[in-house]
Amino acid sequence: MIIVSDNFANLRMFFRIAIHTDVKADYPRGVTMFPNLKKWAFFYFSPDFSPEKNTVIHRNESNSCEFITVGFSPSAKTDGSIIQVAKQLVSEGVQVIEICGGFGPTWVTKISEAVGPDVPVGTVMYGPEHRAALLHIMKP
Repeated sequence: MIIVSDNFANLRMFFRIAIHTDVKADYPRGVTMFPNLKKWAFFYFSPDFSPEKNTVIHRNESNSCEFITVGFSPSAKTDGSIIQVAKQLVSEGVQVIEICGGFGPTWVTKISEAVGPDVPVGTVMYGPEHRAALLHIMKP
């Protein structure tokens, strides 16, 4: 199932934090923080998720930017679907891919090599101060 949303408020806050700036999160209508960013994706792991059932497309009010979240089961690390989805999204115009820290640094390299040097691939990481809380949340 693909869900489309136009709520970019959290996305704006994410970018504000991610680039460590004091740029206002609220912009006049029609003004965008990243005018050249048209389409980007975020990959994450969750038990029993799949790209076929857990892909969500978010669009801003003017439809000038699209953010695609794609959920994978952790087993996707062995079946090659991560690379297939990355290549497909890039062929459809995705300019940037961000991946959940659960993929580990090896997957930044694998996806980067698969999609080529023109598409930045980055990862979300938590600092050591969050290790205990994450272990508590993730424990079986």
